[in-house]
Amino acid sequence: MGTIKISAPGKVMLCGAYVVLERPNPALVVSVSARFTVSVQLDNGIPGVEVSCPQISAKGQYDFRFLDEGGFELVLVGGTSVGAFVESALLTAVFTAYLHTSRQSVLSTLRKGLGILVKGDEEFYTKENGKTGLGSSAAVVAATVAAICTGLGWQGDTHAASQTAHCIAQHKIGSGFDISAAVRGSQRYIRFPPGRVPLEGISARPGFISVQSQACLDLTDLGETCEHLELPQGWDLVLGQVASGSSTPSMVKKVLSYKNSPDPDAQELWQAVISSNNQVELAIRKGSVDESKSSFARYRKNLRELGDKSGVPIEPAEIRPILDATCKVQGVIHAGVPGAGGFDSICALIENSSAREPVEKLWKSMGVNPLNVRIDGKGLVS
Repeated sequence: MGTIKISAPGKVMLCGAYVVLERPNPALVVSVSARFTVSVQLDNGIPGVEVSCPQISAKGQYDFRFLDEGGFELVLVGGTSVGAFVESALLTAVFTAYLHTSRQSVLSTLRKGLGILVKGDEEFYTKENGKTGLGSSAAVVAATVAAICTGLGWQGDTHAASQTAHCIAQHKIGSGFDISAAVRGSQRYIRFPPGRVPLEGISARPGFISVQSQACLDLTDLGETCEHLELPQGWDLVLGQVASGSSTPSMVKKVLSYKNSPDPDAQELWQAVISSNNQVELAIRKGSVDESKSSFARYRKNLRELGDKSGVPIEPAEIRPILDATCKVQGVIHAGVPGAGGFDSICALIENSSAREPVEKLWKSMGVNPLNVRIDGKGLVS
């Protein structure tokens, strides 16, 4: 009897919000020290898979069925559901292992039983406001897929399988930057073509995955561009939680609706966000603090205006004074709302560690809860 442990990191998108949805616009994403760890105990003694998620007080017993129609089904046979993201990861991981090893070996391992424990670092959640916006769903999917595939005898690249599982759980195809960061770590990311994941054909109903998914699960990538991102020496992030989380899908829908509207300013503003996004990347690559400050300021201004025009609180008015004050702290390169924005959290990019304490002190005085998170850079770790 052995135990496998694999962890995946949370993420913060520095730039690329919204525009990353359209190729070839890049996003710069850093992986952070907060992690989800999935432990898989082999030969558990109970046929099937027993999954425990103590942070959501859920424990479920699952069975898997190969269907004559050419698909694969996950069935909850006892306990309570552990949630769509873990269930989709279970379903996709077992089917991936089946495709890359053999039905006989997978069934043999499942008959002996797998015990799975899913646990996230406390920085992913707070008692007061819930999720902190670090990408808990992507981290838990990436770690679960990798750990189960390993337990079932397949140790290949699980990026495509994790992307597929995440899409199934969300019932939509996102940009994929969060899964890519959870698997591979800090990176410059350009999304995969959405058509590479034929979602309707893959999962026609909850708990089911069809043989059509093999076209995705056989791949090591889905056509995305991923280059390792290394920030200049000494640069790091300070993160803080402001309030309860925002609904990213509804925000994205409104922004894209405005972008495609007849408003004559819409395309011009969209292009301004793309331009300032590219300027941020160039400044970071040069390692120039001054150029990074000015390019991030333009990016923040354009993104804020995009939110105002779309009716979306990308940079909520309540948070703006906190960010403005943070930008004035010595050693701060940029202060903003990471990723799609909203009320989840705020971040400050700092040029050295001496800026961390004054930023956290300022935030506490303004009602922001600093998180014990640093840039880590790594992806999956076993």
